[in-house]
Amino acid sequence: MSVHNPKHSYSRRSGHATASLIAFGGLLALIALCWNISPMLGVVIGITALLVCTWQLTLTPNYGVSFGKDLIKITTNKGAECVPVDKVAYLRLVSVTTQQPAAFVMRDGKEITLPDLARPDGLAQIRSMAAEHGVAIRAA
Repeated sequence: MSVHNPKHSYSRRSGHATASLIAFGGLLALIALCWNISPMLGVVIGITALLVCTWQLTLTPNYGVSFGKDLIKITTNKGAECVPVDKVAYLRLVSVTTQQPAAFVMRDGKEITLPDLARPDGLAQIRSMAAEHGVAIRAA
């Protein structure tokens, strides 16, 4: 079963794609200035910049939560984990006083912590998606 539905998913990248593209543009300007003096230096700088930016944009992992009809897919730095919705007891939200991270708490007591990137702006979206799928929500 696929859990990818843009309406019911939230994901973030740990890298900064905008900063990477701006840096690449700056290096292209440097290449244009160096080209008249040393074309080989421009080629070396250009290839290096292209490889680093491509790596940044394609291989930087995504973190987030996707809700399907029967499954919740949680992607963290440890990998992706699919959990049946009926096994989730509740979604514990982050608490300012206890400094506990947001997590899905299973009926057996196991916790699946959401990545830090899911806080604070995405937490409202995750809360509404959880509520739509019948997962109880508790603030810590």
